[in-house]
Amino acid sequence: MHNSFILFTIGSVQQFIEPSRKLKDLYVGSYLLSHLAIKAKNFFENNNATIIIPTSPTDAPNRLVVSCASEKALVLAKEAENVIQQELITIGKAVIEYTQENFTVEMEDQLKSFLDIHWVIEQEQGDFQTTYKNLLQQMHRIKHTRTFVQINEKAARKCDLYEQYNGLFKQHSSLKENETLSAIAFIKRNFDRWFKSENEEPLLNVSSVAYMLLKSYLPQKAESSLLELKDEHSELLFNLKYQKTALSVDENIRQLYEEYGEYIGSPYYAIVKLDGDGIGTKYQEVNTMQQAKGLSRAISDFSKKAKKMIEEQEGICIFAGGEDILAFLPIHQIFQVLPALIKEFGQIKELNYKGTLSAGIIVSHFMTPLKPLLKEVERLESYAKAIDDEKAAFSMSIIKRSGLTTPIRMKFGEDCQNLKSLKSLVDALQQQQNSNSFVHKLIATLSEIKDVITEDMLTLLIRKHLKNGVVEEQLVEQQVSTFISIYQQVNKEMDVFLQLLEQSTFLARTMWEEKQEVNVNV
Repeated sequence: MHNSFILFTIGSVQQFIEPSRKLKDLYVGSYLLSHLAIKAKNFFENNNATIIIPTSPTDAPNRLVVSCASEKALVLAKEAENVIQQELITIGKAVIEYTQENFTVEMEDQLKSFLDIHWVIEQEQGDFQTTYKNLLQQMHRIKHTRTFVQINEKAARKCDLYEQYNGLFKQHSSLKENETLSAIAFIKRNFDRWFKSENEEPLLNVSSVAYMLLKSYLPQKAESSLLELKDEHSELLFNLKYQKTALSVDENIRQLYEEYGEYIGSPYYAIVKLDGDGIGTKYQEVNTMQQAKGLSRAISDFSKKAKKMIEEQEGICIFAGGEDILAFLPIHQIFQVLPALIKEFGQIKELNYKGTLSAGIIVSHFMTPLKPLLKEVERLESYAKAIDDEKAAFSMSIIKRSGLTTPIRMKFGEDCQNLKSLKSLVDALQQQQNSNSFVHKLIATLSEIKDVITEDMLTLLIRKHLKNGVVEEQLVEQQVSTFISIYQQVNKEMDVFLQLLEQSTFLARTMWEEKQEVNVNV
């Protein structure tokens, strides 16, 4: 009896999560994708197939590699596709009917056309490595062939999130004013309410970015008050803090602000997208199915630890599919979470203790629309990986009110030293009473002479500007050393150094208030 391998994919990830207006839309899209992948995994296992990738029983990326008897492979692949399609329709119908809406034929047609499922079959070629490479080549050819399901809909207003579909929901308490949603968008918006009705615990304890930030900033004794907040009330607390709005607000909200307003930090946060470097190549290099399963198990273990580490720092892990991670973090946690994740990934023995990650980081105000941010962080991750063949780099941009900053790109360095040096630069700027003015003057000076400046000249200029500022004498040389170290780490490229100064100034300014307030004795 011959064996065959099935490569089965559900996607795309972007299709599930990117069209999102709210944090819970985003999280639900990720949850649904993982749920469907687990459903497919369970189906194959229940039909005596062997799961090679992934090995985790409770979490799954959107790609599965399965081994089974050759005569069963085609039937199993087709049935798995049908099972997944029907699962989405079953969930959709339950969510929509829970909201007291009727489940229509138009809604079912949209859901039937939504999933992008591909699978390929390859008979075992004697060794796993050869068979796996052939599977990947087949899948590559299929995904580069433009296939689609035609859906015939009458001319009508389109969904605000999924523009390929008509908007079928125009008036509902879960929709914003003048918002129109398709079936899949409406399901994502209301999924958590239905989920909570079916389970004892909510799907997501943090339902908005503003709420996530408040949980990070406010002392523990405020937790019971936070639990009573709605998304718009979380945002209102920031408006009271920074815009001093005189709007009529609920008395409980105003009382909460009067009691804890001093603790509220920056309204800016970070979206971080991480991906393992060369993991696809690693899978192609293993010689046996057992080795592939061992690598899959190790990476699955890492993703579980990563999710826990992010949540322990008051962040939200949107997606952790193997080595691919998407997370939302308060700005001040970037410099704690990333080094910890990189260290953890580097300890995977199946990667010879040399596994590396690359990251895209976008920093933005919590009121900025999500969709362009998700596209930008995806682009930044790709930009980081393009630094050289070894990768292990990060790229970061900040969306300020004045516009998008030029991305910085750096290697993480040994023991994440370059990221730690960036944090040292931010700390150095925080220690100055007028860091904004100091850096702007330094940037203006350096911009005029950047083509002729030497390291000695730069040292003198930084020392001069520091001494002109209100900086204690004993800190001057220490801070000069920090600035020059950063300059050396970017290979003395002045344009990159200037971009770092600009971003570091912003981070120092936005993190300053948070740092002062969380240190208040409570």
